[in-house]
Amino acid sequence: MAGGGRGLGPRGFLTEEEKQNMPKVTKELLLRILSYLKPYWMQFILVFVTILLSATVGLLPSIITGRIVDETLIGKDMALLVKLLILAFITLTGSQVIGVLENYINTWISNRIIFDMKNQMYDHLQHMPHSFFTTEKQGDIITRMNTDISGVSTVISGTLASVVSNIATVVTTMVALLP
Repeated sequence: MAGGGRGLGPRGFLTEEEKQNMPKVTKELLLRILSYLKPYWMQFILVFVTILLSATVGLLPSIITGRIVDETLIGKDMALLVKLLILAFITLTGSQVIGVLENYINTWISNRIIFDMKNQMYDHLQHMPHSFFTTEKQGDIITRMNTDISGVSTVISGTLASVVSNIATVVTTMVALLP
């Protein structure tokens, strides 16, 4: 991956121009980001619920495996073994279906936000003076529209979901280990 996946330029380091143009994380910037997320808050709640559900259901095959070892293999109970294997298969399948649903909703939200941002940028460009297009590099404008805005998709559908999913997995695992 270019830049080693660390958010660096295509050569693996930031140029002086990229360093100067790097945005500062401010309250205003965070509020602007949240303004893009706000119309989709219900879908985000659904994503968080599916992540929590997936983390919870994803623990069940491990718990069932423990029961298989403790109760069926040691006790030689073949009928219970078959029931637990079927239950493990059902929970594993359910967890995967929930994961697909989560990924679908996440991708939908991401694409809608990208659509909104591109439309807003297009509208903004329509109102720019002619001198803007003669003084600015055309490639920079196109790059900004395509790569910068598309990077938002990666953050929303990848990073944000991964962080929440990892936290949910740790919390549900800790809860499962308590009794």
